[in-house]
Amino acid sequence: MKDLVRFVASELVSRPDEIELRDEGEALLLVVADDDLGSMVGRRGKTARALRTLLDACDGPQLEISSPGDLENDGEPEAGADDSSEPG
Repeated sequence: MKDLVRFVASELVSRPDEIELRDEGEALLLVVADDDLGSMVGRRGKTARALRTLLDACDGPQLEISSPGDLENDGEPEAGADDSSEPG
């Protein structure tokens, strides 16, 4: 699953060399450059939701998306920082 997430992310971001994937047990934490966070989340969270749906269809792990700037705050991605609660 990590390879799939890395491949999709690298096609969406402008700095694929800064992609970091962390295995957090039952979830994967995808860390992208601060500038690329918007590309990974997408408008109203649609890109992030699509990637999560793909992983869910493959019975894969949960996915969290963050940036180094978010992780500097407290070591955890901000709640809701990578997804919109509004319907798409």
